Amino acid sequence: MYVHTFNRSFVRTYVPSFVPTYGCMYVRSFVFSFAHAFVPTYVCLFIRLFVHTYVLPFARSSILSLLRSFFRSFIRLFLSFLR
Repeated sequence: MYVHTFNRSFVRTYVPSFVPTYGCMYVRSFVFSFAHAFVPTYVCLFIRLFVHTYVLPFARSSILSLLRSFFRSFIRLFLSFLR
């Protein structure tokens, strides 16, 4: 599980004012631990899904076509040396 340690200035700067500052500090720490635990996970899942859906098929096809053309030219060159 991803645990992020943060200092109090970060809490004072980025936590909205409706989250209680004192008395219910455990609410604020729970909100931050929840956000820091799950937001990077969902961001990584979204990036992984995007890469596997949109990037990898085109990358695979382009790499395969490059390899195919390279091997064709290599075989042609090799056959021309044999003649």
